[in-house]
Amino acid sequence: MQGATDGRDRQRRAIASLCLAVEKLIAGACAIACALALTVMAVGIVAEIVARNVFDYSFLSVDEVSGYLLVAVIFLGLAVAVHDNALFRVEILTERLSASKARMLDWLLSLVFIGFVLVLDYQCFQLAMDSLNGSYSAPTLLGTPLYIPQLLMPIGLSATALILVLRVVRLSIARSDPQPEVGR
Repeated sequence: MQGATDGRDRQRRAIASLCLAVEKLIAGACAIACALALTVMAVGIVAEIVARNVFDYSFLSVDEVSGYLLVAVIFLGLAVAVHDNALFRVEILTERLSASKARMLDWLLSLVFIGFVLVLDYQCFQLAMDSLNGSYSAPTLLGTPLYIPQLLMPIGLSATALILVLRVVRLSIARSDPQPEVGR
């Protein structure tokens, strides 16, 4: 009987570790994409400033591309913020709760946030598909097809939802484990 319990405990810990590893992988990829987007924005803006002031020349599209990259940073950064527990915390409440009750509150809030994120994800995806089907493009010099920057929103929201689902799995395992080791 004891061997079966130990085996289940090892399985639970392995699942929790796998969930945490996948969370870190997704958040890491999103963080790298955010860093690249910010770097491209900064280089583009500096190049635009230098070109205007030194050569009296404008690239004319830096602000448009920077706007699209800002969307990427916001929506991909959401997944990173959720993974790092930097988005929503009610510390005045959770610090007064026992560890198990704080985990339960985190589990419940994560479930609510999954619902919110999935609804928003669906709506953003529909917006991008409508733009794709209608062949809408930006009324700018670049004429960017709008579905391209709009797809950044559901990509970031899907990453956020996946991180939250993995968190709920880890927290569910922790609820049934008297000595949880589920990371973060």
